[in-house]
Amino acid sequence: MSQRADIYLLKGSAQADCISFCIKLTEKALALGHLIHIVTRTPSESEQISRSMWGNPVDSFLPNKILEQADQDKGKLDSRTSVTISELPTHSGHRDLLMLMPGTFDQAATDFARVALITPNNPAEVNAARKAYKSLSQHASPVNIHDMRKP
Repeated sequence: MSQRADIYLLKGSAQADCISFCIKLTEKALALGHLIHIVTRTPSESEQISRSMWGNPVDSFLPNKILEQADQDKGKLDSRTSVTISELPTHSGHRDLLMLMPGTFDQAATDFARVALITPNNPAEVNAARKAYKSLSQHASPVNIHDMRKP
């Protein structure tokens, strides 16, 4: 059961906006000592986020590991890696913050201590965030909405 959920409604609608925000949120979460798992839609999105974390911002890097299904099945999560990425949800016992890229909300998200749902500014994704809110509000207290679309 989630202790806290945050839904971030971004001003931009491009995938680059979502990845940029994901990196900023990851930096903040790491500074607070969280172990993070990022769920993506596709392996190529996982690769893109991973590359961006290793190389951006230019003055730092965010070490991370892309998980394969076999790693998760065998429980091979390296505790020294604070950030893992995959298109598959991992077990909550290994991570305390689940970060969901657009289109990846799943009921399993409620098993994590914290959930962050990144939502681009387009009608379909905002509607999906509304549905996620309803589900999360039954399991998390509180569910915070951060609307960055407002000026």
